[in-house]
Amino acid sequence: GADLTDTIGTWEDQSSEINPLNRGYMAFDGNLSSGWLSNTASPSWDSWDFEASPQAIAQIAITGSYNAPNASPKDFELQWSDDHAAWTTVLTVTGETGWTGSSDVRVFTVP
Repeated sequence: GADLTDTIGTWEDQSSEINPLNRGYMAFDGNLSSGWLSNTASPSWDSWDFEASPQAIAQIAITGSYNAPNASPKDFELQWSDDHAAWTTVLTVTGETGWTGSSDVRVFTVP
């Protein structure tokens, strides 16, 4: 499907960043030589806002870390909120290991 981060919505916020070269918006920028790295232990979070144009999300694709494959996500949730206060989990993924780098793209279907 379409990459909605290229055309709809805006990056909103992240829980933390390891340095300014790995900001949260870089998780959505489509550049395989950049990405977001949190400097906190789990749970960490990053958010994208579709408020101006709500979307039905059918899949998400995650690309492994280009320079630190072991920093790629092992366990994560995809959540949505209408009010930024009450969150609904729509996808839970656990046990994703063996990432090999930025050529490793994994697609997850949202039920």
